[in-house]
Amino acid sequence: AIVTANPTATTTYTVTGTNATGCTSTTTVTVTVNPLPTVVITPSAPSICFGSSTTLTASGASTYVWSPATGLSGTTTAIVTANPTATTTYTVTGTNATGCTSTTTVTVTVNPLPTVVITPSAPSICFGSSTTLTASGASTYAWSPATGLSATSGSIVTANPIATTTYTVIGTSAAGCTSSTTVTVTVSPAITVSTFTPISGAIGATVVIIGSGFTGATGVLFNGITSSYTVDNNNQITAVVPVGATTGFITVQNGTCSGISSTLFTVTTTTGVTLNMTMFIQGLYIGSGTMTSALSNAGVGIDPLEADTVTIQLQDPLNLGVVVESDTQVLHTDGSIQLHFSSAILGGSYYIVVKHRNSMETWSKLPVTFSATTTFDLAH
Repeated sequence: AIVTANPTATTTYTVTGTNATGCTSTTTVTVTVNPLPTVVITPSAPSICFGSSTTLTASGASTYVWSPATGLSGTTTAIVTANPTATTTYTVTGTNATGCTSTTTVTVTVNPLPTVVITPSAPSICFGSSTTLTASGASTYAWSPATGLSATSGSIVTANPIATTTYTVIGTSAAGCTSSTTVTVTVSPAITVSTFTPISGAIGATVVIIGSGFTGATGVLFNGITSSYTVDNNNQITAVVPVGATTGFITVQNGTCSGISSTLFTVTTTTGVTLNMTMFIQGLYIGSGTMTSALSNAGVGIDPLEADTVTIQLQDPLNLGVVVESDTQVLHTDGSIQLHFSSAILGGSYYIVVKHRNSMETWSKLPVTFSATTTFDLAH
């Protein structure tokens, strides 16, 4: 009395029934076969970059259910936004007006972002020089800004900016995904040595160097021999002709950058008067015959044993307003300083006057008579 019907098309069935007495009767039933919905998802093979999304649209049915829910904006609408973090296959079940269902799938491929690297990672150049920047990790590259670059595309470019500049490179992978990174090219200022005074002098003589780009200077050389020096300002350095120096050019260094004089400094033989003094400056004295290094603490000197720069004047005892000669040298932390004067003062007597920055002048109690080598102790 019970049968199962699963026709592939709408079909009318006739049934004939016979009772116990052998009598028969017939009736019919029509089994209507409704078509399944044809569910389609567009796009059919979406591909996105990590962190991006794509819109999936289902059609061919009346209602829809998506799964899994991971990375989907919804699960029951025809249009959903998918932003999975890994390649994912989604299934959508569509139901038509007659309640029939069918399913289909779509795979959203997630492509990784390129890891873009620039080498060198922290380039530093001298003003007027250049550096080569190499990008890797992607297929194509776009650089910006264009200022100072040899090109704005390609993995290798040459950068010669006139000021410290941060460049951005955007790398694009074969799948069309992009990522960016930056690199800062640090430009050290140009160093120029314009003039120096005097143009000649003996070992230990003070030389005032005029130019530009001196702030942060890391070295002063007389014909390749390292000198002690003080950076007075960006345009002036006071240096001492070092032991071992010979006639040659003066070089000012700032890291790997340097400026060289266009003329020679002539090193002469000392034939004048040498004054060896001992003194301590109030404010720098820390006891036990030692002073702190004002030059080193200020970042303008390279020798921690150099206390500060002082100027010694020789005053005419018969006319105190007349400065006969003067010399500026570096006072060491132990109170010693050596100064040089011309032979014209040999045998003469003069007041020794100490001038230090903005402090008051300090005079010797009496005039001092000068020989070829004179020693004077102002500390006692």
